[in-house]
Amino acid sequence: MLKRLLAAGFLGLGFTSLQAQETISGTYNPAKKVFITYEDDYWIDYFTNGTARIAKDGYMGLMDSTGKIICPVKYDIIYPLEKDAIRMGINGRLGLLNYTGKEIAAAQFDELWPFAEGIARFRDRVAYKTGFIDKKGKIIAKEEYHNLGDFREGMGRYQLNEQYGIISKQGRE
Repeated sequence: MLKRLLAAGFLGLGFTSLQAQETISGTYNPAKKVFITYEDDYWIDYFTNGTARIAKDGYMGLMDSTGKIICPVKYDIIYPLEKDAIRMGINGRLGLLNYTGKEIAAAQFDELWPFAEGIARFRDRVAYKTGFIDKKGKIIAKEEYHNLGDFREGMGRYQLNEQYGIISKQGRE
């Protein structure tokens, strides 16, 4: 039976064993951004920039439009794909992947917000300090700020103790 696996926002589907697999056989339909396959082991999301989230046995990974698994199915969560980088989580910590499936920032953050102008905020919950990371995984503002706002027109708001100000994408206050 031919199955079209589409995003439903629901990952509680039952899957079979979690064994390494290099490709998922099927055909990519670029007009609809879906992958058509006979395999029913995987949940496959819609494609963004030629990449889709996949899930199997409660873990997530990434595949390209040829069906090649470019990031192993090992993460607890991979957030909906954004244009800048891909937020992921494993063992309660969050990090970043690029669109080739490479980890560009290890899972080290307690919180990691969506990107705004190529920059994402992250937070350490214990110290309750916030920093900024760019889409290449480079930390541009260390987690020393009490609060940071998203970037708009190249600038972001910050709070450091009782001081408020503006910070640039290069980390200059």
